[in-house]
Amino acid sequence: METKIKFFFLGLIDAFIISVIALLLKEDIMSIFFLSATLMAVTFFIAFKLINKDIEVAKDNFEKAREENKEAIKMRTEFVTNVTHELKTPLTSISGFVETLQNGAIDDKDARIKFLGIIADETARLNRLIEDILTLSHIENSKNQVESIFSVREESEMVIKMIKPIAERKKITIENNISKDCKLSGNVDRFKQMMVNLVENAVKYGKENGHVWLETSKEEGYFIISVRDDGIGVKEDEIDRITERFYRVDKSRARVVDGTGLGLSIVKHTASLFGGQLSIHSKVDEGSVFKVKIPKNKIIL
Repeated sequence: METKIKFFFLGLIDAFIISVIALLLKEDIMSIFFLSATLMAVTFFIAFKLINKDIEVAKDNFEKAREENKEAIKMRTEFVTNVTHELKTPLTSISGFVETLQNGAIDDKDARIKFLGIIADETARLNRLIEDILTLSHIENSKNQVESIFSVREESEMVIKMIKPIAERKKITIENNISKDCKLSGNVDRFKQMMVNLVENAVKYGKENGHVWLETSKEEGYFIISVRDDGIGVKEDEIDRITERFYRVDKSRARVVDGTGLGLSIVKHTASLFGGQLSIHSKVDEGSVFKVKIPKNKIIL
């Protein structure tokens, strides 16, 4: 479209210049012809350059789109492969124990109780995994979110009540130091899901008799909601990767808790729904700080 407009204006300019030349030279047909031919040659040269430029731009855009498409296909393939593997693991375990029970173990009371307990755990794990996959998919594909103004402190208190039974088992104290006057504009359900994942993560990877702190602070242009713990921490070379879907940390740390591997990925995507971003600071055996940086225009104080 832009090229057509350029040609149109070039044609108008040519016509105007030729008309002026004709008026000035009057009956000198050869001079008019020569100057017109020269002008047309210059016009065609300019047009050729414009077309060439448009072709190069189109070529660059095509290459960029092709690379992005290849990357998207690669990510989708990896995601499907990972989902298949993650779903297969609990299903294989459930199937194996069901078969064992069917082959006679059901008559052994102790074995029956043990195997049914494992099946229940694997079923719960499978359910959590499916829920996290659906949540992540919904966040990535939802364009229109139901928004409202809600109290960050009140929603955080509700999250703490949900996580409290897990914290009590490890004798972990959760302190909510979020400002009572802080309100946020956005989707309250997504915010609560984000905070559940952050607080649960802090508790699960926390130490016995440890602490988890929920705090707020300000940076230039941003309002910060932090979840800090004094737990086992994360190695420096893994910090940038722990928000990747299904990323597994080193085996010694992975054995501490059983998770779906999607929690922090959900947090990262949810933060972006609020126009914010997730940053992580951590040291092994000292603890971690997960900061959700939200633009101040989303905060009502």
